[in-house]
Order: sequence, then structure tokens, then C-alpha cells
Amino acid sequence: MMDPAHREAVMKRMQEELERDRNHARAVEISDFGLVEMTRKRTGPSLERLLTSACPHCDGYGRRPSAETVVLGVYREMARQGERLRGTQLRLTLHQELKAALQPETREGVNQLARALGAHVQWQERPDGPVHQIDIEVVPNR
Repeated sequence: MMDPAHREAVMKRMQEELERDRNHARAVEISDFGLVEMTRKRTGPSLERLLTSACPHCDGYGRRPSAETVVLGVYREMARQGERLRGTQLRLTLHQELKAALQPETREGVNQLARALGAHVQWQERPDGPVHQIDIEVVPNR
């Protein structure tokens, strides 16, 4: 794109599109390599803040996985096992604090995935051990 008029047209169109963006973004110029240099202000929480929660034991200096993030690990393991879970019972053992923190929709999502795979879920609480860990035990039905 050697023609300055073409560069100007591209920058004008880019500015028009960026005005529609809910984040504050700005296109600066087109570099010698034909790349558009941009700045963009993030308006939402970081990915770390979305996937973790503040650690209550160290007054928030550390982070630990959120309840939903931990359950995503269970989803992934169930999906990985897939057809091998048909006719089995999944015993999910989790800390009572984690169980209390789970949204009902999240638990129902695990139950629905298990049903789709032909398995049954049994939720068990434990009073001690790692708070943000769910142990999965696959028990064949007899």
C-alpha cells in the first residue's frame, strides 16, 4: 500500500469501526510494514480475575481457582472419558465450602453432561482437604 490516499482511506475506515467498539480504542498509523498501530483500553476484569477468587487465608494477596473454574476441570475430564462413562456412577467428592459456592446451574450442568454420557453423578462432601479440588471416582454399576 504505497499510495498515501489508500493508507488514508484504510485509516478512515478503521477509525469509523473503532468508534463502534465499546472499549476505548485508537488506531495511530500504518507502519512501514503495512501494520496498523493501535491502542485499546480494557474495560472489563482481567482473565485472572474472572477465573480465580481472592484467597481468604492471606487477605487476598494470593488467588485460587474459582468454583466454576474447578468444575470446568470436571467437565473436561468427563468429556475426555466420554463413552467410557456409560453405565457408571461418578462419585464427585468436594470440600463443603466449594459445594456451597457452586451455583445450582453449574451443578445441574455437570448432571446433564453425565446423563448425556450415560452416567450418574453422586455428590459427596468432605470436611477437610483442599478446598478447591474435586476428586472424581468412576464406579462401574453392577
